[in-house]
Amino acid sequence: MAETILPKDAIDAHAHVFTAGLLPRQPAYASTADELFSLAEEAGSRRIVLTQPSFFGFDNGEVLAAAERYPDRVRATVWLPPETSRPELETLKARGVAGLRLPYFYTDLPDWEMFAEMLGVAGRLGLHAELGIPARYVAASLEQLLGFGINIVVEHMGIARSPDDPTSSPDFQALLSAADTGRVWVKLSASSRLPIEQSDWVFAQLLAAFGPKRLVWGSDWPRVSARLHRQMSYADCSRWLVERVLDKETLTDIAVRTPASLYGFDDQ
Repeated sequence: MAETILPKDAIDAHAHVFTAGLLPRQPAYASTADELFSLAEEAGSRRIVLTQPSFFGFDNGEVLAAAERYPDRVRATVWLPPETSRPELETLKARGVAGLRLPYFYTDLPDWEMFAEMLGVAGRLGLHAELGIPARYVAASLEQLLGFGINIVVEHMGIARSPDDPTSSPDFQALLSAADTGRVWVKLSASSRLPIEQSDWVFAQLLAAFGPKRLVWGSDWPRVSARLHRQMSYADCSRWLVERVLDKETLTDIAVRTPASLYGFDDQ
């Protein structure tokens, strides 16, 4: 067997599966679980966190089907309406859901107070909220959402859809300050959305602020936009992490131990 890129038992904490379709922003190509697992295994990752694509809205059928098909290898983050009840949340957790995605990249931010009750219940059940919003809204949203009693995972290094250079962005500095809460994690995903010099600087700042116990890595496969579609191979996404984290223990924390705990793989 060829040597893999990632450490043993690595977890990809951000990837997507979907059918081809005609919904707004839905790609004309499919991303199947079988294809994803094949690519991930070649790189060394046998476990994956499937993230609900925003173009499906509250229809989480595809990620839930994959989680049920591969209960030992898949966890899911889903997008839910704010009126979701405790019994529904309990059922979803039993089906492999580890977090609730809040992907408001392409729409106006909601009034987070509408989500207060649901997120509070989710937090008590051991679920987290995954924040996928433009960088300029992250700091204020973190403060409000943390107040609901739920832990937060920030997607895409906290720099998604930011028009600013993160090296001089007060929004990114506010995210770094949130590390002091001890209740915020960050996904090292979507690095290719920035010039390499900027993404390397962002990574170094996140590692210094959050440490490997609150960082996880995600491929963002297959990079669902016309501009990003398969811009990097899955192997290249994996190498991006390995080439920047030379210390073996730190790499194992980010790629294995931290996501295993955060997403409940340790509960198996």
